[in-house]
Amino acid sequence: MALNINEGELREVIGKLDKVLEAQKKPAEQRRILRRIARKTVVPAAQAAAPVGKRVHYQYDTPKLIRSRRAKRGYGVKKATYQPGNLAKSINVLPLRKSSRTFIGPRIQRKVNMGDVFGPGVGKFNAYYAQFIYGSALAFKQRIMIPALNASAPAIIQAIKKSIDTRIKRIAKQQRLGRA
Repeated sequence: MALNINEGELREVIGKLDKVLEAQKKPAEQRRILRRIARKTVVPAAQAAAPVGKRVHYQYDTPKLIRSRRAKRGYGVKKATYQPGNLAKSINVLPLRKSSRTFIGPRIQRKVNMGDVFGPGVGKFNAYYAQFIYGSALAFKQRIMIPALNASAPAIIQAIKKSIDTRIKRIAKQQRLGRA
């Protein structure tokens, strides 16, 4: 039994398949999908795992005494105020555009103005003191991020599968695949 394959039709189908595969290599769209999924799954789990303090913390602008030595704690001017819950809310998807990967962690604002207030009631967040609580990024990753990722792994897998199916259907519709 021989198959009757028209070479022109075969080339057309292969060409469409190549277009679909090429359309899948858009890192900007992959990044957008992964960030959206991370915001819905991993970020809430990590925020729930982060500790919430009971008291307000302050950042001081301490003057330098001699070369690199600073004045004792509490001798400076209060630069910023941190409300309880600030650290948990500062955990978010980090805006790194050069990579197609998605990074989640506490976001630190480098420029803090005199009198800034950070916390849930204000809507501004800064993970300035995360390094004091955990000691290192590795410790933060082990205590907060890995348990949050493990807890939300099934939801992440389901959301990625759903996004891939939706994207494949959209590309097939655009390329007019599946029509006889």
